[in-house]
Amino acid sequence: FEQLPRDQQLEFINSMYRKSEKLESIINDILSASEMDSDTFIVRLQDEINVEDMLRASVADFSQQAQDKNISIVFKKPAERLPLIRGNRRYLEHAVSNLLSNALRYTKKGSIVLEACVEADKSARNHERLIISVKDTGIGIPKDALPKLFEKFVRAQNARNMYTDGSGLGLFIVKKAVSAHPGGK
Repeated sequence: FEQLPRDQQLEFINSMYRKSEKLESIINDILSASEMDSDTFIVRLQDEINVEDMLRASVADFSQQAQDKNISIVFKKPAERLPLIRGNRRYLEHAVSNLLSNALRYTKKGSIVLEACVEADKSARNHERLIISVKDTGIGIPKDALPKLFEKFVRAQNARNMYTDGSGLGLFIVKKAVSAHPGGK
């Protein structure tokens, strides 16, 4: 190693670092999925969450990666202030992070928009529903992959073709984290 030119040494070290980050991400997904898939998984709704601040921070967390890929990433919110919600910050942040990570991974050019809005909940009188969505100009999801998309270890064929290192747990974790909150889906 020491006999290699300095630039090759740095590339080797950077490559090891990137691979260790991928491995850490996969291990964390496996641990999260195992926790969420147990019969005893309960989310404590212990936090009062400022949704706007949480979503802005999530976009900020991915802004450098997006900039490195020459992709715009923005948070789009309604004109009125988003409500404070009672929930589990850790799980909701993890869900949003997984959605943004996927959008960034499967978007080669264009944009990613994280959007939040509040609308009337038709299933419950005098209640509102917070809607958080991620839209991107990436490869998309084939219709035949939609029914199983939120199951463990499932990835659409176009995603496997583009990025071979995924665990197939990210969207499973998103669904579990969100649906563990009352009324979440």
